[in-house]
Amino acid sequence: MLLIITLQACSRASVLDHNWICQISRPKSEKCQSILVIKQGELLLNHDGTFKLDAFFEACYEKVKVMASGITQTHIALNHIVEIELTAETIQQDSSHKKGKRENHPRTIGFVNLERQSGRGSYSDVWEAIRMKGLYQQPITRRALQCKPVE
Repeated sequence: MLLIITLQACSRASVLDHNWICQISRPKSEKCQSILVIKQGELLLNHDGTFKLDAFFEACYEKVKVMASGITQTHIALNHIVEIELTAETIQQDSSHKKGKRENHPRTIGFVNLERQSGRGSYSDVWEAIRMKGLYQQPITRRALQCKPVE
C-alpha cells in the first residue's frame, strides 16, 4: 500500500492533470530588498512536467526581467495540495543596465505549493539564496500565487 501511495505521489499525471497559468505577486507593503528577489511574474505549469516563468526580480537599485524554462522535478500530492520543485534548464536575464545573460545548466529556482481546488498557493524563491551562495542571510522569499487551469 505504501508503494502505491509513493508511486502516485511521484506520478506527473496524478499531480497535474492539466496545464495551469499562475500569477505571482508580492505584498504591497514589502520594502525593497538589498538583493534581487522576485517581484511579480507569470508561471505556466504544464501537465507534461515542464514549466515557463516570465518574471521581474527587483532590489533597491536594480531590476531584472527573467525568462526561465525547465522541468518540474519533484511532485508531491497530499489531498488537494500539490508541491512542485522547479528546475530551470535555461535562464535568460535582461537587466536594465547590463547586457542580457543566458545560463544553460539545471538549477532549482523555486518551489510551488498549490491548492488545486481554489488555485491559490505560494511560490518560494530559492534562486536568490543560490545566487548569493549563502553569503547573505535572508529568509527565503515567499510570494502569493493565484492559478487557474488552462484548456
